[in-house]
Amino acid sequence: MLEFLLVLYLISGPIKSFASIGLISFPCDLTLLTASFLMVFFLHNQIDYSKQSFCYNRGSIIWYALLIFWLWMIISLVYTSSNNYSLSKTFSFITNLIPFLVISFSTTFSIKRFLLLFLVANVVVSCLFIPLYSTFRVASVTEEIRSFMGLYLSLGTNIGLIIVLLLSTTEKMLHDKWKMMMIMLLWALLIILGARGPLMFAFIVMLGIMYKDYQSFIQFLKKNILYVFLVLMFCIGIAYYIELKTGGMISLLFDFSIERLSLILDGLFSSDNDMGDSANTRVELIYFSIAHIFSSVFVFLFGTGIGSFGYEWTGVDMRLYPHNIILEILFELGFIGLLIFGYILYILWKNYSLYRKKYVSGFVLFYIFLNLMKSNCLEDLRVYFSFIAIYILFQNRKSKDLFQYSTK
Repeated sequence: MLEFLLVLYLISGPIKSFASIGLISFPCDLTLLTASFLMVFFLHNQIDYSKQSFCYNRGSIIWYALLIFWLWMIISLVYTSSNNYSLSKTFSFITNLIPFLVISFSTTFSIKRFLLLFLVANVVVSCLFIPLYSTFRVASVTEEIRSFMGLYLSLGTNIGLIIVLLLSTTEKMLHDKWKMMMIMLLWALLIILGARGPLMFAFIVMLGIMYKDYQSFIQFLKKNILYVFLVLMFCIGIAYYIELKTGGMISLLFDFSIERLSLILDGLFSSDNDMGDSANTRVELIYFSIAHIFSSVFVFLFGTGIGSFGYEWTGVDMRLYPHNIILEILFELGFIGLLIFGYILYILWKNYSLYRKKYVSGFVLFYIFLNLMKSNCLEDLRVYFSFIAIYILFQNRKSKDLFQYSTK
């Protein structure tokens, strides 16, 4: 039950997007509701103090650093230029730590069950989203629908994360042949969703995984070449059937995805550097951020306060960020905030390894880091913190017996 609640909490944002266009409704905020149930169930279960002791040995310094980072956010409320959004952002950041807490200290939490549920949930939500996404792309849309269509990015990020996880883990979460079929399905979903960043980052990390385990990859292909071919033909057949039944949905989204990718590539190698409206705006945000950060000694050291980016850019107190976690921290919390955050990264890097680990490897962390350099803000780290918690949990090889119960 705990694993299901955590998955529901992590994907509550995408689910709420369906409510925003009137397809479903909830009596209260789904994220707050699932977080409340999650904490009640978590506290109801006995906390394993031996496991807690281990986490303090390995992860307590990260806990302290995160709390100090949050405390610096609170201090920045004194001088922030944001009066309203700053409070929301400060509160939202601390909710990112709920998955960290549950995974680190629950006695009954099953890592394997959680990851499989997370996989299934994202595949289901993506399959529900894609037909609507295709329909809205060729129709006049309202502001609510436009916001709903932005869901492609968060779903694409999660799908890419699962691909990297399945490719790099040593844990047998699925039978090899089923895993290959699932990976091919996930790649198809990622391409159709058209999330350029997650698509490119997952591909880059996959190349790294293949390079690291080149011999194993070749041996697997030799043993299963016929199976891989049959699965590929099956997927193409399913896609063709859906294409016929939906009047061209697959080709429409595939063309859109390719077009978005080509805009990036054309912009990088053309004289006008035009990469499309979305990418061009992000470049403008980056240039603005850098100029603002170095505008004065005070801003460089302390920033302009948590949640201030939207106000500084538009003059309106609103949610907006530079789509780069480093620039966001420097802009709002200054060099002091970046030092605290950098120390957290250093702790992870100190024990970092690209070699395959049980469940979450260094490849997963690398994928997360790449996405943080392109998307997400300090409010949107719940999924990432979940996987980082699992990574930390299994760093101590001596903990193998201690955590045997939590991996079933």
